[in-house]
Amino acid sequence: MKNLITRKLVREEERLVNDKPKRIYLYDYRYTTGQTLNSEDAEYVKNLKIPNKINNDSLVIFPRGNKVLFTYLDTKGRSIRAYSKREIIKGFEGKYKRLRSFKRNYGPVVERIIRDIRSPDPRIAQSALILYIIYKTGLRIGSNTDTRADVKAHGISTLLSKHVKLIAPDKVKLDFIGKKGVRNTALIKDPLIYNELRKRKSKQRNAPIFDFSHNIARKYLQSLDGRYIIKDFRTLKANQVAEELIKKRKGPAPNETTFKKWQLEVADEVAKELGNTRSVALNDYIDPNIWDRWRKPEWGVWKPKRFIMTGEE
Repeated sequence: MKNLITRKLVREEERLVNDKPKRIYLYDYRYTTGQTLNSEDAEYVKNLKIPNKINNDSLVIFPRGNKVLFTYLDTKGRSIRAYSKREIIKGFEGKYKRLRSFKRNYGPVVERIIRDIRSPDPRIAQSALILYIIYKTGLRIGSNTDTRADVKAHGISTLLSKHVKLIAPDKVKLDFIGKKGVRNTALIKDPLIYNELRKRKSKQRNAPIFDFSHNIARKYLQSLDGRYIIKDFRTLKANQVAEELIKKRKGPAPNETTFKKWQLEVADEVAKELGNTRSVALNDYIDPNIWDRWRKPEWGVWKPKRFIMTGEE
C-alpha cells in the first residue's frame, strides 16, 4: 500500500451480540484517490483499532511500515496519533535506557538546580524551583496550553496561590486538579521549597506562583544536561518509590498470582505519588526490569501491555 486511506461513516445500527445490544458502525474505506481498497489493504485496515467516536473527515491511515499508523481529531478537536508497535517499543526502550543513565547522573544536576534557585536571574531561579519541586514530588510540570479537557488541569509550572498551603517552616502541601481531572496532592518537607513558595504565594487565590512559560524550564534543563528531559524526574520518582516497596518484600513470589497482587500494590502506591492511574504507573513509568527480584526465571521477563499488544507491527 502506497496511498493514504480515509473513511466515511455509511451508517450505524444496533445489533444483538451475545444476546446483548451493541452499537455497530459501518464504514466505507477508500484510498485518497477515491479507489476502493484491495483485499490486502482491506484486511490491514480491519485489524487497526481505530475509535468510532472521532471526526471521521480528519482520519488519515498511513501505509504499512510507517511509524505512524493513523491520525485523527477527537470529538474535542484534539489531534491524536497512533504509533506502530515497533515504534512504541523503540520509544519505551529509549526511555528506560535514559532512566538508567539518569539514575547514575542526576546528583550533580540536582545540586546545580538547588544552587540556581537563588540565582538573580528570575527565569533561572523559577525554572530551578519548578524542577526541584518536580524532583521532590514526581508531579507533572503542566502548561497553559488549552487541551480542551473538561476540567482545567494544573501542574507545577501553573500552580496558583490557592494550590499552595504553608503548613510549617519546612512543610508545604500542594493540592490541585491535574491531568484528566485527577486530584494531585503532595506534602513536601523541605525548608528551601517552603521559603521560596512563601515568597511567591499571593493573598489573591488565583494569582499564579510562576510567571513564565513552562518551555523556559525545559530549556533550562537542556542547558544543564542535554541528555535528559523533565519527564525523567517523574520516571525517576516512580522507580524510587517502587524500589523502596520492592525491597520490603523478599522474592521471588511463590506463584504468578501472588506476583501480580504484589505488583499491583506497588503500582497503586506509585500512581498515588505521581497523580495518575495504576495502569499508567505500571505500563508507562516503572522500569520492567525492576520486577525481576519478585519473578522466578521460568516465568520469563515481565513486559508492559504495549510490548505484548497485538496488531500492526
